[in-house]
Amino acid sequence: MAVLKKFRPKWWPNNRRSPVARTHTNIALVPPVDARYDLRPLSVAQIDECWLLDQRCFVDGEAYSRDTFEYLLTARRLASSLMERVEEGFLRREARIVRLEVRAANLSAQKLYSSLGYTVTQRLPRYYSNGGDGLLMVKPLA
Repeated sequence: MAVLKKFRPKWWPNNRRSPVARTHTNIALVPPVDARYDLRPLSVAQIDECWLLDQRCFVDGEAYSRDTFEYLLTARRLASSLMERVEEGFLRREARIVRLEVRAANLSAQKLYSSLGYTVTQRLPRYYSNGGDGLLMVKPLA
């Protein structure tokens, strides 16, 4: 309920507001019953966009930090599930090892890959176009 109390006054006028707010009561704030939506899971690429929207909607310390958005997205097992599906595809194709490269500074991705059984085998100096180092991680399959 605390969340609704924070943003409801911004869009839903009520009778306790000033007469100026009541002049906008004819604005359709509720979508039509037959409205259709295309719902898709939030991807890591959309975190900044979602976080900026959250900053606009929730003020006074109620907004999530960007780190919280990233944690919530990665904590829902989306990345793990995707990696497991990829590995299943490799197994069907009789692959025996998976290798991937990850930024040395991307600790959250490294933690994910380690939890899935990947180990760092090599540091890749200046691997990325901005000069950042990479890490080679591998995982044996079956």
